[in-house]
Amino acid sequence: MVRELTNAGAVERLSLLHFHIGSQITQIKRIKTAVREGARIYAELQQLAPQLRYLDLGGGIGVDYDGSRTSYPSSANYSLEEYASQVVFEVIEACREVGARQPTLLTESGRVVVANHAVTIADLREVQGELLPVPEPSEDEHRLVHELRSTLESLNIKNVEEYFHDAIDYRDECLQLFSRGYLSLQDRASAEGLFGRIRNKVEKIVEPMPHPPEEIVDFLGKAHQKYW
Repeated sequence: MVRELTNAGAVERLSLLHFHIGSQITQIKRIKTAVREGARIYAELQQLAPQLRYLDLGGGIGVDYDGSRTSYPSSANYSLEEYASQVVFEVIEACREVGARQPTLLTESGRVVVANHAVTIADLREVQGELLPVPEPSEDEHRLVHELRSTLESLNIKNVEEYFHDAIDYRDECLQLFSRGYLSLQDRASAEGLFGRIRNKVEKIVEPMPHPPEEIVDFLGKAHQKYW
C-alpha cells in the first residue's frame, strides 16, 4: 500500500492505520500481542509516511457478563483500566524503539459501551482479498523469507505435508520476530505474501487427493487474518 501511494505521489495523504482483531476478546494477552504488532507496523510506516498520526485499535474489549473475571466466552480476565494501560505501554515502547512519533489512539469498542443495555447479533462473513504482492528477492532479505521462497518453489504432492508444516513454522516465526522488532516491515509483508501463495498451492495439490491429509484440510478450512 505505501509503495503504491509513494509511486502515485500521494503517500503524504496516509494519516491513519486501522486494525481489528475481533469481538469479545476475553484474554488481555491476545490484546497485548495484537497491539504490539499493530504498533510496530505504525512505527515503521510513520518513517515512510510522515503524516501518519492516528492508530485505530478497532474493537474487541471484553465484557465480564458473568462476573467471573476469567477468560471464559462470557467474561474477560482484565478491566478497562488494565486494557488502557497495556495498550498505551505497548504503543509507547514500539515508537520509542525506532524513534517514531507517538500516535493519537482511537478505539471502536461499542460492546463495552452498550453491553448493559442491549445484545446485538450479526452475521459475519470473511471477505478475502487478493494476494499481497511479493518483491523480488534481495541480498539483505531475511533467512526466513528466503526459506518461504524455496518452499513455494519446491512444494509438490510428494512433500506437501512436510513442506506445509515448515511453511507454517516459518510464517509464525516471522510474526514473532516482527513483533519483537527483529524483522523489517518489508520482510514481514513478503512472508505473508509468500505464505498466501504456498497456501493456495497446497490447496490445489490436496484437492484431487482421494484421502487428503486431515490436518491440512482442517488448516485450509479455517479463517486467516488479513493485514491491509
